[in-house]
Amino acid sequence: MDQATVDERLQQCGLDEREAKVYLALLTHGLAKASEVARRAGVSRMDAYNTLKRLQTRGLVDATVEKPMRFIPHELDHALQQLVKEKQHQIQFIRDTSDALNEFVRRHRVNRVVEQRMRTLKGRRGIQRLWFQQIREAEECIKLILAPEEFIRFKATGGFKLLERKQRERVEVCCLAHLGHANLTQAEAARERFPLRHYPAPASNLLITDSSAIIYSISVDDRRASSGVDDTALWMNSPDFIAGQELLFDTAWEQGPPLNSRLSQLKTGRQVEPLRFFLGPGSLYERLRDLIRERNEQGLVVGTSPEDISYALEGFGLDSGELLQVIGYRIGEEIAHDLHSKTRPELWVELQRVWQELGMGQLAVNDGTTLAIEVTEPFTSRNAPLLGRPACMLDEGMLRGIIETHLNIACEVHETACTAAGDNLCRYEVAETAG
Repeated sequence: MDQATVDERLQQCGLDEREAKVYLALLTHGLAKASEVARRAGVSRMDAYNTLKRLQTRGLVDATVEKPMRFIPHELDHALQQLVKEKQHQIQFIRDTSDALNEFVRRHRVNRVVEQRMRTLKGRRGIQRLWFQQIREAEECIKLILAPEEFIRFKATGGFKLLERKQRERVEVCCLAHLGHANLTQAEAARERFPLRHYPAPASNLLITDSSAIIYSISVDDRRASSGVDDTALWMNSPDFIAGQELLFDTAWEQGPPLNSRLSQLKTGRQVEPLRFFLGPGSLYERLRDLIRERNEQGLVVGTSPEDISYALEGFGLDSGELLQVIGYRIGEEIAHDLHSKTRPELWVELQRVWQELGMGQLAVNDGTTLAIEVTEPFTSRNAPLLGRPACMLDEGMLRGIIETHLNIACEVHETACTAAGDNLCRYEVAETAG
């Protein structure tokens, strides 16, 4: 590292240009008079003397009592610690005065109408620069809609990493994109970085940040190799217009299939639309279990044949026992989309918490040679009627839906022990199958 770089580093730590030169000259040569330091630092004797006195006041330099006075530098570590303390005092001062300043601004602020502005841009590079600038400056939320090719370009130019960083800064990120086989690789790369949902056919690209600015952009020539010189964008800050576009975005976000569902569809060809499902009082899951519980309380036999199961589904217009597993599977898919675990062990811990919080029983997982999941239902310990096999068929489907969707593996779930058969718990064994 050369002297110019060292001078620059010291200035970045809190010294001005002359202080950096004088301190470095004293540090490298040791005890010296102001005139000697001035010669080595390339400044006048008076400037060197005044600078040394300032450094003495800041605790970076000491002076002897002899005449002529000589100056002694503190070691670098000590000097840097002094600069750290100065910065800490400055930060604390800002924090201490924050409340007073905010109160002053609140009392004296004049409510002004936002000056509504609009401008157009031409050319892909300039548009991308504005997109990235606006994303970097976002402090609360970022909402995007990306056309298929723009989704690919956005990743290639570092957009995914930027959104991931903004999330770490606690900025809310929501991205809608047309996800197809052409950008399947990019969709997979986004899986762990930021929330992404499928949007069927965006005609343009959209960016809204902090509900205060919006950019529409259109690719006139969307071929991957095109230069994009004719791409056009519109920037606006109209609050009313942005509010309307946000309402449309939020609706599309709620209706858009989550990333895992879309990936599953692309890989298997099977459509998985969100159920907008919830658990708890009044949910589909609770109503099904209540119907089964009613049957038991009336002393009616609970079995596994279509005839035995049909009573529990007649209120929903269904008459086949296998549909219980289908319904359970769809419920499991929806639960999987709200889970945050990234590994198998984390998933089992999260499922244990979910099962217990929702009053669905105590769940234990043995992920060994054979993956086994055991559920001790809370109502069995209260000597309440057992729900029997139909409820277990529902749970079989739920567990399979969660595992296949969240872990992206194909499997079968079979119950090997059941409270309806006199066992003290329900045990489900999971076997992976060919995808």
